[in-house]
Amino acid sequence: MKSKAINGIALGLLATLTVAAPATSKPGYHYDSTPSTLISRKVVASGNFVRVDHRTVGRATIINEDGNFYLELDEGFQTDMGPDLLVLLHQDDVPRSYSAGKYVNLGRLKKVRGEQRYAISGMVDLEEVSSVVIWCRRFNVTFGYANFNN
Repeated sequence: MKSKAINGIALGLLATLTVAAPATSKPGYHYDSTPSTLISRKVVASGNFVRVDHRTVGRATIINEDGNFYLELDEGFQTDMGPDLLVLLHQDDVPRSYSAGKYVNLGRLKKVRGEQRYAISGMVDLEEVSSVVIWCRRFNVTFGYANFNN
């Protein structure tokens, strides 16, 4: 993975955390219930949401959890309701175009408020990802985005 600076720290070097699996899981996290199982979580990238056409706040984080990648929106995430909201990983720091090849669709936004998690396919080249976007496909409106390069 080529080095990409985020807040002055190279991607992949932000944080590594190994924790014992708790008896009860925090919502949005997946743990093996066996007490001896260790889960390795490494922050790959993170950024705060910026409003574009609709109020969108909170933090987005890409993590590597035991070799699987996920996008997590924190408990402070909030945006407005929309008819066709998608979560996209985008190549641009500030997404302006949604032409083919510029983004990867992680699926419909699960909820407009609170913590949530999206699996990232192993086919996604994270070196090419610069931001995450909440986008209304029907009206081609960017609600907000979080830049991973600041």
